[in-house]
Amino acid sequence: HEKKFKAAKKAGASWHENTHLQSAIISSLLTTFRSEKIPFLVAPYEADGQLAFLAQRGYFDLVVTEDSDLIGHGTRSILYKINEETGEGILLQRSDLG
Repeated sequence: HEKKFKAAKKAGASWHENTHLQSAIISSLLTTFRSEKIPFLVAPYEADGQLAFLAQRGYFDLVVTEDSDLIGHGTRSILYKINEETGEGILLQRSDLG
């Protein structure tokens, strides 16, 4: 997994100072998803448009992201601003906006 993270960083993906912690969290999530046979997709770069497209067509029920930009793309449910210490975030559903 570390090669993928390095490739994404080299390609210009946005990374914070705590890249090692994020890599560990992502690696743990991917391992869990695989062991539980939970289907998932990983977008290594800015993928708001692609994620919105897939969500609108029913491929996902929820998109986890860094910010709320996906609501503007028509995504129905997003989880964003996740606190790394508590694991809590903000759930925003399009239906809440009126």
